[in-house]
Amino acid sequence: MLYLSLPDDQSNSYKIHQEFRIASEVVPGETTKDVTLVAHCTVNKLHLLLPLAERWNGPMSIVVFAPGNDARMTRFAIDGLRQCSTYIRDYATFHLVYPTALLPPFDGGTGELFTEREMEYANFCPEVIPNRIKALSSHSSYDDGYVRATRYIPYPSNLLRNIGRDFAKSTYVFVIDIDMVPNKGLYHELINFLEEKKLFDSIEKNAYVVPAFEINEKRDIPKNKAALREAAARPFYHEVCEKCQRPLNYDRWWKANSNKGVLGPAYTLNWKDPWEPFYIIDSKSPSFDERFKQYGFNRISQACELHLAGYNYVILNNAFVVHQGLKTPHSFHSNKDSQNARNRDLFRKFKKELKEKYPTTDRHC
Repeated sequence: MLYLSLPDDQSNSYKIHQEFRIASEVVPGETTKDVTLVAHCTVNKLHLLLPLAERWNGPMSIVVFAPGNDARMTRFAIDGLRQCSTYIRDYATFHLVYPTALLPPFDGGTGELFTEREMEYANFCPEVIPNRIKALSSHSSYDDGYVRATRYIPYPSNLLRNIGRDFAKSTYVFVIDIDMVPNKGLYHELINFLEEKKLFDSIEKNAYVVPAFEINEKRDIPKNKAALREAAARPFYHEVCEKCQRPLNYDRWWKANSNKGVLGPAYTLNWKDPWEPFYIIDSKSPSFDERFKQYGFNRISQACELHLAGYNYVILNNAFVVHQGLKTPHSFHSNKDSQNARNRDLFRKFKKELKEKYPTTDRHC
């Protein structure tokens, strides 16, 4: 079978289908002086790539976890998105990950979500494809780490992030969640900023932080900082884990000099527990620890290690990402607390390991 011939991850628990679909604008070859957005998901979230791709308008490395029968649905959905969006077709390269405990039962190929007749209607795709993918993924047997509510196959979030990073082919990567959208023009502003500061040629130990917000789902996604304020945006995870974003100091960010809209550094911070920032960072930086799966401590583990490795956190003045919808304690799955507790114990062990890995640093997590 095709799937059995695919390479394994280091744990031999997953098959990796590298470059299932390649962006048409990707130039083969060595690492480029560029910034690649990295995101991951299962088939039920793939439709969220439409607004993300249009707003980012630059290279993306998208990794999809596809256990069992989800693989065929995932292939249909990806090809449907590529039919509909030039942004996705031009800039998004897709990689698929299959758990060896539940490989796809077939090599089954691809198909089209839309007929040629449907495609003739203006705006058909952006208006209809989310519902079409939702209907398709409603047949998935995978939910919250469980197959048919009985078989546990945890979602390997950090493995997926690392695969996205490893195949990014750019000097810098920007790892975010697929349900977040950046401010308009951020990709091109980042390129200008990194070129002007000569950061492509002389990489500094900096993580360039993009503040994260959430807004009411009925509001349009803000294009810039002024529109963000008008949208009554609040810090990401404000109700769920306010302290997880508090170290950024949102009041300070709002007051920071916008430099007439030109992207640049606002201020620099050291990381402190339990901050979970989103950031642009060099692709050779420490990777995510793949032992963290499902919910809790998966991103903070890398942020903590970057701190010990000597990285500083540079807050960008006019950059942001937005989650459309307010996160509340009731918006999470029922297993969140138990998963969080499991990963909390792992994080304690992880921090002890970091002390041995970085014995000369005076920093701590």
